[in-house]
Amino acid sequence: VTYRVFDYGRTDKDGQPRKLHIKQACEVASLRVSKTDYNFEKHLAKCRYFTVDLMEVKGIRQIFTDGSTFYSLLILEGRLKMKNGLELIDASKGDSIYVGASKGKTILAGDAKMLVTYVEPQ
Repeated sequence: VTYRVFDYGRTDKDGQPRKLHIKQACEVASLRVSKTDYNFEKHLAKCRYFTVDLMEVKGIRQIFTDGSTFYSLLILEGRLKMKNGLELIDASKGDSIYVGASKGKTILAGDAKMLVTYVEPQ
């Protein structure tokens, strides 16, 4: 469930401000101080559900999916081209690319920094 507590002035199809859910958000919000001494080793974040890494591409880099996990790439800086078989995608800052678990070899070319999210195979 997602509760909207701020909406940057966006409007609905009729031009009216979209409904906020402040009361519901306050009812489920945790006001405890967050833990800050996590040790994710080489990862930015890691839990039993997924792992997040920072990846840089300078030139050409290859990733491989063998059916055990997928990759979700969120481009933070720069531009790159992704090639998988006959599929070619141009991506730049703000773009998100999903690489399916059975895609095999994927080539990334360019100069970019991205967040890579995946599920650790069990």
